[in-house]
Amino acid sequence: MKEILPDICIETVRCDLKNMSSVNMVIVRGGERSLLVDAGIPPIVSDVSRTALEAALRELGLEPDRLDCVITHLHGDHLGLIPYLHEHGARVFMNPEEAERRLDVVCHRLSYPRERKAFYRAMGCECREDSGEYRLLCSQADECYSFYPDELHFDFLPVRAGEVLEYGRYRLRAVGLKGHTFGQIGLYDEDGRVLFCADQVIPGVVPIVGSSSETDSYLGLYLDSLEELRSRYEGVLFVPGHGKCFVNDGSEIGNILNAYRERLAAVREILRQAGSPMTVREVSGAVYGPQFSVISGNNYQDVMLMWYKTCACLRYLEETGSVREEKKEGIIYWVADPGKEFYDQDRAGV
Repeated sequence: MKEILPDICIETVRCDLKNMSSVNMVIVRGGERSLLVDAGIPPIVSDVSRTALEAALRELGLEPDRLDCVITHLHGDHLGLIPYLHEHGARVFMNPEEAERRLDVVCHRLSYPRERKAFYRAMGCECREDSGEYRLLCSQADECYSFYPDELHFDFLPVRAGEVLEYGRYRLRAVGLKGHTFGQIGLYDEDGRVLFCADQVIPGVVPIVGSSSETDSYLGLYLDSLEELRSRYEGVLFVPGHGKCFVNDGSEIGNILNAYRERLAAVREILRQAGSPMTVREVSGAVYGPQFSVISGNNYQDVMLMWYKTCACLRYLEETGSVREEKKEGIIYWVADPGKEFYDQDRAGV
């Protein structure tokens, strides 16, 4: 492992999965107990995280029963070794808000047959049992997400935004990082000026807002969080869940904000030009390309993520008053309000 600060070690674990090349494994060495930030890839997908963790513990001379693990958010690449950690006596911490809103997260909603059927229908899919597309959607969901219900039911100790965990020289304050999921948290040490930022900021990447609800604008939460990170944590070392560590000078965050602003403008313009209601899958195909409106056996996860990202943009535009939804027979249609623009003065930095 590479020591990036005294007693903070990181290992980039290569996984070479379709939608992910690597995950970061971070250990903060303490006295009585040490900290693991997130729990990596589930063994059912790949054994790379377990192998890397066991090697790291040997290298650092740590025992798993004296290890704590903070789960920053409930995505599969961050919770995979929870059963292993429990089996070996480690303690697991998580923000309770994350558990309460887990069905807003794409991978969890699609793991439950009733939830997924309602979601597919809302996106504009024909959900008859004799529909070939619907059968394909369900079979792909079973293949990609069937292990999630089992992985989700685990015991954890609560850690909420503002609370502090101490490991050796570090006093790590939990920081709310809403948007990527509802209850995602990071950990910040003020003296060391280091922030474990989970998936909120990933260098060179525009993170997908992979959560959706009819009551919250996850993209709005995300953009607000980014603005706060850019201003409050200037000059701080960011340690992300994926990719390289970097010192926050505002540029990475600015790139994400600009990318979403351009995408919001594109979604708004597509609806304006259409002049008639469009479903999410239609909008997604128009914005990201026709391959994201048609399901095949090898693009299911990519399409689902783009539908969720499109939902996030539409909910944000709805919040600003520039589009509205219309529901009919379980399908959500979207229409532009010709008299409104999407620009929100309250988020002038977006």
